[in-house]
Amino acid sequence: MAMKIDLENPNPGVTFFFNEVDKSEGFIVLRVLNNQKLEEITNRCRTKRVEVKGSPPTRFEYLDFKKGGEEKEFELTWDYCIREWGQVVDAKEVEIPCTAENKVVLMRTSPPFSSYVMKCIRTINAEEEKHEEDLEGN
Repeated sequence: MAMKIDLENPNPGVTFFFNEVDKSEGFIVLRVLNNQKLEEITNRCRTKRVEVKGSPPTRFEYLDFKKGGEEKEFELTWDYCIREWGQVVDAKEVEIPCTAENKVVLMRTSPPFSSYVMKCIRTINAEEEKHEEDLEGN
């Protein structure tokens, strides 16, 4: 089996429907944090600190958050991982736009939303692990 990769969009995301039977009830498109994006977010939000201790000298590297970096890392991570959604509505049935700000608000304040997103991310990770195992077996 060939491995197909769209070089224009190598991490497009996976669509999850809130109701698999009635897909008109809404969806969310999620993607995992790839190495390149993780490094970019880390570089924006953390600084590297190096210490040399002991005898013989041993080098230790630490990643410390920059001022406001912890919050920024959270925001950038969820803005990247949540690509889009449809039929996410508020209590008045008004659609909530899929913006960076709304992604963070929902991940921080809505347990049903954040739990669903995390469950879907775990599903993507499990599928990737299975795919890797299948490739190693061939």
